Amino acid sequence: MRPDRAVDSIQWIDLPSAPPQDLPALERLYFAWVPRIGGQLAAPDPAAVGSEAPLAIEVQAPGRPPAIRMSAPEEAPGRRARRILGGLLAYPGGELAFELGPPPAAAGVRLTVALRAFRPRMPLPVYLLTQRRLHERSTFAFLREVARTVTGV
Repeated sequence: MRPDRAVDSIQWIDLPSAPPQDLPALERLYFAWVPRIGGQLAAPDPAAVGSEAPLAIEVQAPGRPPAIRMSAPEEAPGRRARRILGGLLAYPGGELAFELGPPPAAAGVRLTVALRAFRPRMPLPVYLLTQRRLHERSTFAFLREVARTVTGV
């Protein structure tokens, strides 16, 4: 946690080679896990995931504002990130990024999912017990899926 109460949650996996998917496809794989892990309480707009459009994670209840709104992706070599614009569960600020780069000490590729400077609207203890756990579980499931596609195991 940062002094301004923003939260970083960064997970990665070192792979023997690059995944066969490009970054937009990896984003689609990641967001497919959100409703599966979260019990269908919230789901990303399927038309926006992996596209160049802004993205909203919608609460699965009519008339509710988006849980989290994100910008169109900002891309650089080996990196695709969406700024967090706000929503029912988040104040504006921070980003969700997918990054592919060399691991620090070995051959291969490091795939990183980084939630940086996230500002939850929930009280911190509630966030840590709920939303953060859902993010981490979704990320770990996604990283395991990518590892299986690369290693075949």
